[in-house]
This record gives sequence, C-alpha cells and structure tokens, in this order.
Amino acid sequence: MSTSTTLLLARHGQTIWHAENRYAGVSDIGLTDEGRVQAEALGRWAAVHRPDAVWTSPLSRAIATADPACRALGVTPHREPGLRECDFGVVEGRTLAEFAAEVPDAAEAFRADPVAFPFPGAEDPAAAAARGTAALR
Repeated sequence: MSTSTTLLLARHGQTIWHAENRYAGVSDIGLTDEGRVQAEALGRWAAVHRPDAVWTSPLSRAIATADPACRALGVTPHREPGLRECDFGVVEGRTLAEFAAEVPDAAEAFRADPVAFPFPGAEDPAAAAARGTAALR
C-alpha cells in the first residue's frame, strides 16, 4: 500500500521591502498591514481545508503569516531553518535597479544567468536550492 503526501507551499505575506521590490532574503522584515490581511486569509483557508501540520522558516514574516493558520488548526508550527530565503548579499534591502545603477555589468550578468552570476556576497543559488529541497523532503 502506498501513501502520498500533499504539500502546500504558501509564501509569506507582503513586507514593505517586497512592496517596494527590494530583496529581503535573510533580512528579518515584518509584515505590512496588507501582509497581515493575507495571513488572515491563509488562516481562513486552513480552517476549511485542515492541513495536518505547518512548517515555517525562522523569519518573523513567515511565522506571522503562519500564525492565523496555526491558531485555526490548533497546531504549533515547526520552524525549519532550511526553508529560509536565499541570502542576496550586497543587494539585501536594495532593488535591482539600485544595484544596476551602481554596478551595471554585475546586474546585467545576474539578469542573464542568476545561477552563474549571483550577487556579490550572496548565497550560492545551487546551494540554496539544495538546502530548500532537503528541508522539503
């Protein structure tokens, strides 16, 4: 007999940096009012669809997004560091346009192939993908 697991992935709610199209990988930026509305909507969805468990990254925006669902389900979220976003290095808190104005060649290389040419000081994209995959497994 085989069993299957359904995995639902929900991105965290909006932060001010995301609203401004700024990179917020490992920076712990809180939710906006809109992000909290989105989290409450996820909580209402969870109350109807009843997932068995909730896992989040350790960042406050992910925890706050999951909180309404956890309350609706009566569960404690599992915090998994492997689910955190990629570290974007020198671009954390900045837009791609801001970076391109400063270092146009590096920005163009990133646009052409972000895996081969990640931002300076950023986490290796392949390593980030492997980390996330391992956490999901």
